[in-house]
Amino acid sequence: MLLKDQPLDIFTISETWLNGSISDQELYVPGYSLVRQDRLQKRGGGTAVYVRDGIPFQPRPDLNETTTENCWIEINRPKAKKLLVCTAYRAPNSSLPVFIDNLNAALSKLSNDIELIILGDLNVDYGNKQKANLLLKSKLQNFANLHNLDQLVECLTRVSVNYASLIDLIFVNNSHRVVNKGVIHLPLSDHSLVYCTIKAGVAKVAPRIIEYR
Repeated sequence: MLLKDQPLDIFTISETWLNGSISDQELYVPGYSLVRQDRLQKRGGGTAVYVRDGIPFQPRPDLNETTTENCWIEINRPKAKKLLVCTAYRAPNSSLPVFIDNLNAALSKLSNDIELIILGDLNVDYGNKQKANLLLKSKLQNFANLHNLDQLVECLTRVSVNYASLIDLIFVNNSHRVVNKGVIHLPLSDHSLVYCTIKAGVAKVAPRIIEYR
C-alpha cells in the first residue's frame, strides 16, 4: 500500500520470513521488480528489495555469501557511477564478526569507483551506551570507517513500551549526495521505516581537446 500511494525508487525489507513455498507472484507489486534472498536453513530472517520499473538494475548474487541473508543489486544509470545497494539482516544471536567478514568479502570484489548503500536491521543499537552494545557498535563502526561509510539514521527506529533502540541503519559512501533522510513510524510493524534520498546526478563527461589552425 505504501508503494501504491507513494511510489519509491527502491524499497527494501529486512526479516521477510519468506521461504520457497511462497512464490514471487504472490509478492508482486505493480510497477516493481522483486529480488529476494530467503533464509534457507531455518524459518525467519530473509531480505528482499523492490525496484521501480524503468530503473536499470541487475541482481548481484555473486556478492552474497551462503551464510548471510543479504540481498545485493546493482543500479546502472546512464553516464553515472554504478550504485550497489545491499539489503542486510543480522539476527540478534548471530556473530557480528562473521557478518562483517562476509560484507568485507563482498566489497573486496568491487572496484573503488562505485556508490554504495548498505541498509537494514543489523541489531546493533547506535543509541545504546551500555558497555556490551558499545563493543558491537565499535566493531561495526570500524567496518564503516574502513570503507568510508557514513551512518545516516539518527532517530530511534524500534520503540516499544519497555524499550527503544536504533538498530535499523543506513550506511553510504556518498553522503555528500544525500539530500534528505529520516525515519517514518508505521503502524504495521514495531520497526520504523528508514529512508534517504540521493541526488541522482550524472557523471561529468571527460573534457575534449580540440586542435585547430
